[in-house]
Amino acid sequence: MGVIKARKIKLFIASILSIFGLFGLSILLGEDNASAADGDGFCPDGVARAATLDNGDRYCLFGYTGDYQVWTAPESGFYTMEAWGARGGRGYYDAYVYKGGSGGYAKGLIELQQGEQFYIYVGGHGGDASKNTTNTATAGWNGGGKGSVDGSSVESNGNDNGGGGGGATDVRYFGSTSLTDQDLAWNSTLGLSSRILVAGGGAGYGPYADNRDLSVKFPASNGGYYLNNTNGNAFGVGANGGVIGWGGQPGGGGGYWGGGKNGGVSYGGTNYISGHLGSIAIASAESTAWRNDSNGTACTTAIAASDLLCSVHYSGKQFTYTTSSNGTQIMPKPTDFYDTTTGNYADGYVRIREYEPNDDKTLKSLVVTGWEFDEDFDSDTHEYSIDVDEDTTSVDISATPTNSLAIVGGTGRHYVAVGESKD
Repeated sequence: MGVIKARKIKLFIASILSIFGLFGLSILLGEDNASAADGDGFCPDGVARAATLDNGDRYCLFGYTGDYQVWTAPESGFYTMEAWGARGGRGYYDAYVYKGGSGGYAKGLIELQQGEQFYIYVGGHGGDASKNTTNTATAGWNGGGKGSVDGSSVESNGNDNGGGGGGATDVRYFGSTSLTDQDLAWNSTLGLSSRILVAGGGAGYGPYADNRDLSVKFPASNGGYYLNNTNGNAFGVGANGGVIGWGGQPGGGGGYWGGGKNGGVSYGGTNYISGHLGSIAIASAESTAWRNDSNGTACTTAIAASDLLCSVHYSGKQFTYTTSSNGTQIMPKPTDFYDTTTGNYADGYVRIREYEPNDDKTLKSLVVTGWEFDEDFDSDTHEYSIDVDEDTTSVDISATPTNSLAIVGGTGRHYVAVGESKD
């Protein structure tokens, strides 16, 4: 197998907010000496948590409720929005129970005007399959698919039942549109089209995993494993498990595109972030066709890898400092700013935080999974390179800021192709 020319992975240290290239990493830190503030007026009533960080930034944590929630920007400025998709349901194989896929993660920084409203749809986990029953596992709220039961025979019925797919978690922006109750249903055409940030839900467990960790046997069962409509089912909706004779089929995860099904397994739902290089937005509220690129040509996965416009939502709302991670990867823990987790194996969450930038931007660690840098990591070194195999199609980048409250953009999965190094 050949080795291609080293591709540059650049760490940009910048003091302004901007969008960087394919491998661009950027850091924005909270103002260390921000004055403390209470949560009054920042979060709506009924959120899972309304709190203030040590540096004074206020934030809201939205948990699963089975209905939409509304957040209004209290003042003009910068905010971070983060979403975690919900887990897939547990399933049975030879009478033993196993975990479904984990939810994905999506994050971005956005500039808002006072009074702008956003609708929060937090996904519910896929239903866990029951043993020795003909009852199907329920679909996770906000796009998960239902699991199905073993149809091979009456005697074995229930032994290989599939779990339900986890629901996606998303943030919707309707602008000044006058809304009806029907528009605000999770599966309305306008609602699904209005999503600007989506974290895919995990698929349920299916018998094909053969007594093994589903994340290892079939990693695509995790939310956010793919972008766009790769192995997808429908816009916003995961597939329901069908009757396959020798085992119960699991439900697909909800997502920007819901996960499809394939024999005894199903796919997790896809992530989407408006402004994230590699994502592809739909053309309009009336069409789920992929939008056009900067040259007026319909976007493709290859074009979207280098043309940011492909990702931008038709409303024009877009994020910077974006991160898209799948359920096999390390991501922030939704209930703790100072901790991390591998995938989200729970109901979904949304976290919204106000943000004040400053000039202190350093990293504690930088890792490209499975590859070694040509030089040792040092917080004062801002450019690194690696040699990858010629058939490498993607790399996963993770970075830990020195300040645990910092925002690091440009992490997650990036798709690559043979050619010149990316600057």
